[in-house]
Amino acid sequence: MSALLFRLATVCLFALPLAAARASEHPAFVSGRDYQLIEPPQPVSDPNRIEVLEVFGYSCGACASFQPLVDAWPTPRADDVDFRYLPAFFGGIWDDLGQAFLTAESMGVARRTHNALFAAIHVERSIRNADDIVAFYAAQGVDADTFASTRDSFGLKSTAARVRQQLPRYGITVTPTLIVAGKYRIEAARGVPFERLLQVADFLVSQERAARAATR
Repeated sequence: MSALLFRLATVCLFALPLAAARASEHPAFVSGRDYQLIEPPQPVSDPNRIEVLEVFGYSCGACASFQPLVDAWPTPRADDVDFRYLPAFFGGIWDDLGQAFLTAESMGVARRTHNALFAAIHVERSIRNADDIVAFYAAQGVDADTFASTRDSFGLKSTAARVRQQLPRYGITVTPTLIVAGKYRIEAARGVPFERLLQVADFLVSQERAARAATR
């Protein structure tokens, strides 16, 4: 981890309230209070795995603060879980950065540049426009011309259009938001520790896992 990313992670973690008890020690979380049902449930990429999406925005300070917790969260590494990031498109720089994430993902460099882009925006404050975004990826070893041509390609624009269409179906209005199994939405809320989002997600993943086991 670079010094800048370490600094970002440290600041974010100390800014958060102390973690509450693990999800297994909580009474059952309640639909309508701790999470929302998605109606109708949305398709998932692999029905054989439990899909967990984080809907995020690089320009979202809460998402930057949430990221160190996501990095340390063991659930995405479970054998039966498919964890993915989904960028929000709320207009302006959000759209530029969302398109950049999809471009980086299609080029296979999203994972290794993800935290660095948060740091560039929220620590270095070096991202102001679309040209700065291309320069950032070039500094990460990504060919600038290839990045720009991929970003502007018909295929990538079609992918971005599908994401834009999908977000309202999930009911996305804030970031970060977690989507579990295409059925449940867990939203960040003022005064609620970020750890609680992960606890609720773990509860829902366990619930989904148990339901699947019961049908075998």
